[in-house]
Amino acid sequence: MSSKKAFLVATGLGLCAALPVAAHEHDMAAAAPASTEFNQVKQLAGHWSGTASHPGTDEKPSPVKVTFKVTAAGSAIEETLMQDTPHEMVDMYSDEGGKLAMIHYCAMGNQPHMRLKGASSKSITLEMGPSTGIDPAKDPHMHGLALEFPDANHLIERWTSYKDGKPGETVLFTLTRGS
Repeated sequence: MSSKKAFLVATGLGLCAALPVAAHEHDMAAAAPASTEFNQVKQLAGHWSGTASHPGTDEKPSPVKVTFKVTAAGSAIEETLMQDTPHEMVDMYSDEGGKLAMIHYCAMGNQPHMRLKGASSKSITLEMGPSTGIDPAKDPHMHGLALEFPDANHLIERWTSYKDGKPGETVLFTLTRGS
Protein backbone atom coordinates (compact mmCIF):
# COMPACT_ATOMS: atom_id res chain seq x y z
CA MET A 1 0.00 0.00 0.00
CA SER A 2 1.38 3.41 -0.90
CA SER A 3 2.13 5.84 1.90
CA LYS A 4 -0.55 8.18 0.55
CA LYS A 5 -3.18 5.38 0.71
CA ALA A 6 -2.01 4.37 4.17
CA PHE A 7 -2.30 7.98 5.34
CA LEU A 8 -5.87 8.29 3.96
CA VAL A 9 -6.94 4.98 5.55
CA ALA A 10 -5.42 5.97 8.91
CA THR A 11 -7.03 9.42 8.75
CA GLY A 12 -10.42 7.90 7.86
CA LEU A 13 -10.22 5.40 10.71
CA GLY A 14 -9.20 8.13 13.10
CA LEU A 15 -12.18 10.27 12.12
CA CYS A 16 -14.56 7.32 12.47
CA ALA A 17 -13.23 6.60 15.95
CA ALA A 18 -13.58 10.25 16.96
CA LEU A 19 -17.20 10.65 15.83
CA PRO A 20 -18.87 8.88 18.80
CA VAL A 21 -16.69 10.85 21.23
CA ALA A 22 -17.50 14.13 19.50
CA ALA A 23 -21.21 13.35 19.59
CA HIS A 24 -21.06 12.93 23.38
CA GLU A 25 -19.03 16.09 23.87
CA HIS A 26 -21.83 18.32 22.59
CA ASP A 27 -23.82 19.89 25.34
CA MET A 28 -27.25 18.36 25.67
CA ALA A 29 -30.14 20.78 25.71
CA ALA A 30 -30.98 21.81 29.24
CA ALA A 31 -33.95 19.86 30.56
CA ALA A 32 -37.05 21.85 31.35
CA PRO A 33 -37.64 22.15 35.09
CA ALA A 34 -39.71 19.22 36.32
CA SER A 35 -43.14 19.76 37.80
CA THR A 36 -43.64 19.44 41.55
CA GLU A 37 -45.72 16.31 40.94
CA PHE A 38 -43.03 14.69 38.76
CA ASN A 39 -40.51 15.34 41.53
CA GLN A 40 -42.92 13.78 44.06
CA VAL A 41 -43.07 10.59 42.00
CA LYS A 42 -39.29 10.67 41.54
CA GLN A 43 -38.95 10.44 45.34
CA LEU A 44 -40.58 6.99 45.15
CA ALA A 45 -37.50 5.45 43.49
CA GLY A 46 -36.76 2.07 45.02
CA HIS A 47 -38.50 -1.14 46.00
CA TRP A 48 -41.92 -1.29 47.67
CA SER A 49 -44.03 -4.19 48.92
CA GLY A 50 -47.42 -4.66 50.50
CA THR A 51 -50.85 -5.87 49.50
CA ALA A 52 -53.31 -5.50 46.66
CA SER A 53 -56.96 -5.54 47.67
CA HIS A 54 -60.36 -5.04 46.07
CA PRO A 55 -62.47 -2.90 48.43
CA GLY A 56 -66.12 -3.88 48.58
CA THR A 57 -65.46 -7.54 47.76
CA ASP A 58 -64.82 -10.64 49.82
CA GLU A 59 -61.52 -11.16 48.02
CA LYS A 60 -58.56 -11.62 50.36
CA PRO A 61 -55.65 -9.13 49.93
CA SER A 62 -52.69 -10.57 48.02
CA PRO A 63 -48.98 -9.74 48.32
CA VAL A 64 -47.61 -7.28 45.78
CA LYS A 65 -44.22 -5.78 44.90
CA VAL A 66 -43.66 -2.51 43.08
CA THR A 67 -40.43 -0.88 41.86
CA PHE A 68 -39.89 2.74 40.81
CA LYS A 69 -36.80 3.58 38.74
CA VAL A 70 -35.69 7.02 37.52
CA THR A 71 -34.42 6.66 33.94
CA ALA A 72 -33.73 8.60 30.71
CA ALA A 73 -31.35 11.10 32.33
CA GLY A 74 -33.97 11.88 34.98
CA SER A 75 -36.74 12.70 32.49
CA ALA A 76 -38.85 9.57 33.07
CA ILE A 77 -39.84 7.26 35.89
CA GLU A 78 -40.57 3.60 35.27
CA GLU A 79 -42.89 1.82 37.69
CA THR A 80 -43.12 -1.97 37.50
CA LEU A 81 -46.10 -3.52 39.26
CA MET A 82 -46.30 -7.22 40.12
CA GLN A 83 -43.00 -8.04 38.38
CA ASP A 84 -42.53 -11.62 37.18
CA THR A 85 -46.22 -12.47 37.53
CA PRO A 86 -48.86 -12.99 34.83
CA HIS A 87 -50.28 -9.57 35.81
CA GLU A 88 -47.02 -7.60 35.45
CA MET A 89 -47.61 -4.04 34.29
CA VAL A 90 -45.39 -1.02 33.63
CA ASP A 91 -46.12 2.67 34.03
CA MET A 92 -43.97 5.39 32.47
CA TYR A 93 -44.27 8.80 34.13
CA SER A 94 -43.01 11.99 32.49
CA ASP A 95 -43.77 15.68 32.32
CA GLU A 96 -45.80 16.82 29.32
CA GLY A 97 -46.02 20.56 28.92
CA GLY A 98 -45.04 21.02 32.55
CA LYS A 99 -47.65 18.59 33.90
CA LEU A 100 -47.25 15.04 35.16
CA ALA A 101 -48.44 12.39 32.73
CA MET A 102 -48.27 8.62 32.66
CA ILE A 103 -48.81 5.77 30.22
CA HIS A 104 -50.05 2.56 31.87
CA TYR A 105 -48.95 -0.56 29.97
CA CYS A 106 -51.75 -2.75 31.29
CA ALA A 107 -52.10 -6.52 31.60
CA MET A 108 -55.44 -6.01 29.76
CA GLY A 109 -53.35 -5.30 26.66
CA ASN A 110 -54.11 -1.59 26.32
CA GLN A 111 -52.19 1.59 27.19
CA PRO A 112 -54.28 4.30 28.85
CA HIS A 113 -52.61 7.71 28.78
CA MET A 114 -53.27 9.59 32.00
CA ARG A 115 -52.66 13.21 32.87
CA LEU A 116 -52.61 15.18 36.09
CA LYS A 117 -56.08 15.96 37.37
CA GLY A 118 -55.20 17.30 40.83
CA ALA A 119 -52.46 17.32 43.44
CA SER A 120 -51.42 18.30 46.93
CA SER A 121 -48.38 17.53 49.06
CA LYS A 122 -50.11 14.29 50.17
CA SER A 123 -51.70 13.08 46.91
CA ILE A 124 -51.64 13.08 43.13
CA THR A 125 -54.63 12.19 40.96
CA LEU A 126 -54.28 11.17 37.32
CA GLU A 127 -57.13 10.59 34.89
CA MET A 128 -57.24 9.06 31.43
CA GLY A 129 -57.34 11.41 28.48
CA PRO A 130 -57.40 10.52 24.79
CA SER A 131 -55.67 7.16 24.40
CA THR A 132 -54.93 5.38 21.14
CA GLY A 133 -56.91 2.17 20.72
CA ILE A 134 -59.29 2.69 23.66
CA ASP A 135 -62.93 3.69 23.29
CA PRO A 136 -63.73 4.82 26.86
CA ALA A 137 -67.46 4.45 26.23
CA LYS A 138 -67.18 0.69 25.81
CA ASP A 139 -63.64 -0.72 26.27
CA PRO A 140 -62.55 -1.93 29.72
CA HIS A 141 -59.49 0.03 30.85
CA MET A 142 -57.77 1.62 33.84
CA HIS A 143 -59.19 5.12 33.94
CA GLY A 144 -57.70 6.73 37.01
CA LEU A 145 -54.92 6.51 39.54
CA ALA A 146 -54.67 8.25 42.89
CA LEU A 147 -51.30 8.19 44.63
CA GLU A 148 -51.51 8.93 48.35
CA PHE A 149 -48.41 9.72 50.43
CA PRO A 150 -49.12 9.19 54.17
CA ASP A 151 -45.35 9.63 54.81
CA ALA A 152 -42.00 9.07 53.04
CA ASN A 153 -42.09 5.29 53.56
CA HIS A 154 -45.73 4.51 52.80
CA LEU A 155 -47.68 4.74 49.57
CA ILE A 156 -51.27 3.95 48.64
CA GLU A 157 -52.17 3.49 44.97
CA ARG A 158 -55.89 3.57 44.20
CA TRP A 159 -56.57 2.28 40.66
CA THR A 160 -60.04 2.72 39.13
CA SER A 161 -61.09 0.74 36.09
CA TYR A 162 -63.90 1.63 33.69
CA LYS A 163 -66.18 -0.62 31.70
CA ASP A 164 -68.94 0.49 29.35
CA GLY A 165 -68.13 4.11 30.17
CA LYS A 166 -68.72 3.71 33.91
CA PRO A 167 -66.47 3.23 36.95
CA GLY A 168 -65.89 -0.42 37.66
CA GLU A 169 -63.57 -2.12 40.07
CA THR A 170 -61.13 -0.34 42.37
CA VAL A 171 -57.81 -1.96 43.25
CA LEU A 172 -55.94 -0.67 46.27
CA PHE A 173 -52.18 -1.16 46.68
CA THR A 174 -51.01 -0.47 50.23
CA LEU A 175 -47.21 -0.29 50.10
CA THR A 176 -44.19 0.15 52.38
CA ARG A 177 -40.78 1.25 51.12
CA GLY A 178 -37.99 -1.31 51.05
CA SER A 179 -39.80 -4.13 52.75
